[in-house]
Amino acid sequence: MRWRDIKEHGKLENLPSYIKAKEKGLGMKPSRFLLIIPAAFDLIGSTLLFVSLTMISASVYQMLKGALVFIAAVYSIIFLNRRFYRHHWTAMTIVIIGVIIVGASPILFPDKDTETSETIG
Repeated sequence: MRWRDIKEHGKLENLPSYIKAKEKGLGMKPSRFLLIIPAAFDLIGSTLLFVSLTMISASVYQMLKGALVFIAAVYSIIFLNRRFYRHHWTAMTIVIIGVIIVGASPILFPDKDTETSETIG
């Protein structure tokens, strides 16, 4: 898109978005090192999720990843000042109840096959 805009307007300094950013005092070339912070958090989160995958069954793992919806919603309230309506809260409540039920199921109803194989081996 930038190539097309430069072809249309000549130079980078002639772009309307560049002019507006300059008027507001914003820079058009942010530091690439700013991407290290979210990339590091993503790497740490993925590592922790994969370690947890070795400890629980894949189906429970997939269902527990559904809690990310709630975490993303809380972050959007805190950092983006979003406002959620009643139907949003209802949907998140249903998701969290489902995650709690699935997360508690291995604790409440342990698989008898895995217990016998662990004690024998």
